[in-house]
Amino acid sequence: MDRLTVYLHGQPGSPAELRLFGGAAPADWWVPDRQRDCAGDAAAQHLDRLARAVRQRAAGRPVRLAGFSLGGWLALELAARLPDLDLVIELISPAGPLGDGAVLARMAGGAVFGLARRAPRAFAGLTMAQGLIARLAPAVLVAALGGSAGGADRALWQQPGFRTAMADNLRAGMGRGTAVYRREIGAYVGDWAAGPGAIAHPVRVWHGAADSWAPPELVEALIAALPAGVERVMLPGAGHYATLAAWLGQQQP
Repeated sequence: MDRLTVYLHGQPGSPAELRLFGGAAPADWWVPDRQRDCAGDAAAQHLDRLARAVRQRAAGRPVRLAGFSLGGWLALELAARLPDLDLVIELISPAGPLGDGAVLARMAGGAVFGLARRAPRAFAGLTMAQGLIARLAPAVLVAALGGSAGGADRALWQQPGFRTAMADNLRAGMGRGTAVYRREIGAYVGDWAAGPGAIAHPVRVWHGAADSWAPPELVEALIAALPAGVERVMLPGAGHYATLAAWLGQQQP
């Protein structure tokens, strides 16, 4: 029986993330539009709704949960809610647990995550401003994000086609509202390090050695939190999005 692939985009992002490299999601993948389907939910409802949707979509089929960046955290949250399913989990440039927060000083975007952790109201105000920019002038956010790129990502962000696709991705995500973005980041920056230890499904982690958004020490913390036997694909010189490009290049057309 063919395995259903459920792709979980990062944040900020949208299903349009899969068009960053000029392609599209295979027709048999399911890419939830979380901004559309879960915008009105509280955090627990948001996760429970997605888990029910995965179960319904699978309809008895085995499932592959593929999560990019913050979507990796989401994949683990869903797996914990679906212990009886035949699952495999692929985490691409995953965001690991922040622990005491010391890693934030060495992490691109760390200031935003730190604000979400210590001052949720100020973080909410920031996301409203980001959403407005994403809707009206996404190229401004593209330039800001590209300035934090590491490794091979630097060349990627110089490509006009990638920047245009990223602007479309941001407009399709935060540009339609920031509730889901704010909720997922708020949950991610909390204490969830104990959760991955209960995951009984096979896990493969793809990460770039030069990733500035999910630096190696953050990935190490995630792997340490998961049960033994995690398969690891480390890409020397790759950054956050270059790792996603490499992972997509390995998928069947």
